[in-house]
Amino acid sequence: LLAYALGVTLLLIAMAAAVVWFSRESIADDFIQQQLDEYDLPATYEIESIGPDRQVLRNLVIGDAGDPDLTIERVIVDLRIRPFGTQLGRITLESPRLKGTLGEDGISFGVLDRALFRDSGGPTGLPELDVKIVDGRARIGGAYGDLAVALAGEGKLDGGFAGSYALRGEDLSLAGCALDDARGQGRIAVRRGQPTLRGPLRIARIACDDPQIRVDDLRSPLVLTIDDSLDGLDLAVDGTTARLAADQFAAARSTIEGELALRDGQISLRYDLGFGDARVANVAAGSLDAEGTARRTDDGQWRARASIAGEGLTPGSGWQGQLREWERA
Repeated sequence: LLAYALGVTLLLIAMAAAVVWFSRESIADDFIQQQLDEYDLPATYEIESIGPDRQVLRNLVIGDAGDPDLTIERVIVDLRIRPFGTQLGRITLESPRLKGTLGEDGISFGVLDRALFRDSGGPTGLPELDVKIVDGRARIGGAYGDLAVALAGEGKLDGGFAGSYALRGEDLSLAGCALDDARGQGRIAVRRGQPTLRGPLRIARIACDDPQIRVDDLRSPLVLTIDDSLDGLDLAVDGTTARLAADQFAAARSTIEGELALRDGQISLRYDLGFGDARVANVAAGSLDAEGTARRTDDGQWRARASIAGEGLTPGSGWQGQLREWERA
């Protein structure tokens, strides 16, 4: 009886396996479409191959086919088939191309926002997916200019992802300042839903209108941390410049250490600056240090507090008149 029962059981398992195998393409297609429908994502794709625990798609397009928000050359989806359903395993994305926009209200990836920022009753942020990215590229445009990003790595997006990145921005704009030829590369990691980028940054020129400031050849280690809700960020730099100039001020070489926060349309920063061979109006200084804080208000105006100290001061002609002007100010 035991042998009979075992035989019947094995036969039923074999029959079930056969049904799953011969229906695998329909099951996979239904499962993939179910995932897309769950996030209300318009998409097209081709099925390259179907197996019991792996599906390979080609030419995935999400969004408007004429101007998609995301295209992926090849997608490998590992599945875990369970008695009461199918679960997603690792998703490998080969040559994904992403488009987004960044403004004062945060970042947007078009229709993908329905998945990233959907109202699920919980916090917004990166999805709980195990992903491997091969040759990933993104272009982020909007109010701050155009930024090109290259990315490769693997791990859980909401925590555990690790990889490498490269950034390049040609004509960026932030808080009334233009940034030319900004480049960076380094490592990226996601911890507790917060992506953090660490690596060297170089900006060829920074030019601000109000107040008028120009910085040449900024080089610095970069630490950029994005909020887990993806709508704010913190930036820290600690580097050098070849030249810095402002109204009645110039320095041949400078050190810059500071932190900037962008959140809810507000910009705040803390800075500690060191200048060598500096000149302020009619006063030359062997060294000059300045530290303080600044905040950009809703009306676009800056509010700042600063303290300045110097060594090796050499007054030039007319310095007494300059002092009187500073006292009146």
